[in-house]
Amino acid sequence: MLNINSPFRFGRIVSGTYFYDREEALERITNTLTSGNNVTLYAPRRYGKSSLVHKALGVLEQQGYTCVYVDMMAVYSRETFVQSYAKAIAQKHNNRLKEFVQTVSRLVRGIVPALSFDALGQPSFSLSWVQGMDPQTTLEDLINLPSTLSSAKQKWIVAFDEFQEITKLNGDNFENILRSCIQRHEHVSYLFLGSQTHILKDMFHNKGRAFYHSSVSMTLPKISKEKSVAFLLEKFNGSGLTLHKELAEYIVDTAEGLVYYIQFVAFELWQMHKIAQEDTVTKNSIEQAIDNVLRMKADYYWELWGKQTSYRRKVLEALFYAPTEIYSANTARAFGLNSANTQSAFKYLLQDGIVEKIDNAYLFSDPFLKLFIKRYIVEKSVRKY
Repeated sequence: MLNINSPFRFGRIVSGTYFYDREEALERITNTLTSGNNVTLYAPRRYGKSSLVHKALGVLEQQGYTCVYVDMMAVYSRETFVQSYAKAIAQKHNNRLKEFVQTVSRLVRGIVPALSFDALGQPSFSLSWVQGMDPQTTLEDLINLPSTLSSAKQKWIVAFDEFQEITKLNGDNFENILRSCIQRHEHVSYLFLGSQTHILKDMFHNKGRAFYHSSVSMTLPKISKEKSVAFLLEKFNGSGLTLHKELAEYIVDTAEGLVYYIQFVAFELWQMHKIAQEDTVTKNSIEQAIDNVLRMKADYYWELWGKQTSYRRKVLEALFYAPTEIYSANTARAFGLNSANTQSAFKYLLQDGIVEKIDNAYLFSDPFLKLFIKRYIVEKSVRKY
């Protein structure tokens, strides 16, 4: 008999029993930060890095650190950075918001913080701008706020998720301001993470960039197949379903080891069996769950495909057929490609997060996009390769 609640969760920060493995990475991150160093964490999308970072921040808060998390995907200007960063810091003072508002009024020039209450009496932090004040002064004051509030007895950790987004905020100048400020923060350590690894690596390894060699770099690998299989077996069999090891391996292989899709397919599969009241997972039911996930994402994939030029579509199709021979003469003849245009296409596909470059090889960032191209493009094509 199935338990009522699904043991799988995806598409959001996961914790508790939904979070598995990553013990080694968790220890490395926390040890590096508590040693007073900064960390840059590289990983493509859907690797579970945000969940790992939230787990690390939770561990550090238990050790007495003040931890602030800022999602840079919500930031598109200096003003929105100030708003997002100020609110993230304010969340760490929920029990003392009135005092915090007074502190910000005293320490950050150019903004007027305010405290309000909703109908239920819940407090809310907001801010407005002082006209005529130099916006760079406000920005620097806010960036320096964690350092001002920290001390040897109360150290801070600040995590910037999708940190590569700062490149859109007035280019290198914003990077220079941020780096110039935080390098003087004695009792604050910073964790930079993001999914566009090629941008982050350039930011932290290019001698001409402000953040050059300013942190310890860590690459987050995929969770091992063995641990993902063990997780699936524990959750399925523990909730009243029978899942055999070879079928758990098939789920992990289809998801190419990405935690997001492992949990997505597993959730859909669990739901199907709950509704049908069938206790044993089969290869056919897994294929149905995979089809369901693909159909749920098909509209997005069609829109993404429609945005590509005809040349980039040929490159993606070629990447499916010949991922290790994308620049070979045979591939060029078969798909009508040339080296220069293919390099330009990959530059765009990298920037858009459609592909990743790992060890000088291009790979699909999303295994279900690759599956979509296989089923809806390749298998319907008259092309022979």
